[in-house]
Amino acid sequence: MFPQGTLLQCFDHVCSIDDRTAWVAEVDGRVVGYAISSIVDVEGHLDQVSLERGAAGQGIGARLISEVIRWSKESGCTSLTLTTFRDVAWNAPYYARLGFSVLADNECGPQLLELRAMERQGGIEVRPRVAMRLQLS
Repeated sequence: MFPQGTLLQCFDHVCSIDDRTAWVAEVDGRVVGYAISSIVDVEGHLDQVSLERGAAGQGIGARLISEVIRWSKESGCTSLTLTTFRDVAWNAPYYARLGFSVLADNECGPQLLELRAMERQGGIEVRPRVAMRLQLS
């Protein structure tokens, strides 16, 4: 038996693999992280990046994000968005170091605003969250 929501999340990840919008990071043949992306408001969107605890601080997350940036550019996008926790050190402050900027609600497209509303309704917003954007050159 799967915990509630797990099966749907696995299905979403399988769809991302099929769509070629998922990347994994391996160390010594073992998967230690992954990134998943999509298109939101005609912008690339980093849906999720996740690393094992022991893989943090080695540049693996940055390399995964670089792949999402490459994919976004190849997809014709001029920017990459994401949503994240504002005050968690490895969230918004980390993305700011990579060049992402916090967006006001009036800078978000309708799909990104809807995504933010779904996060609130789904209980994800246990701490203040923000939307961020990286302009792609």
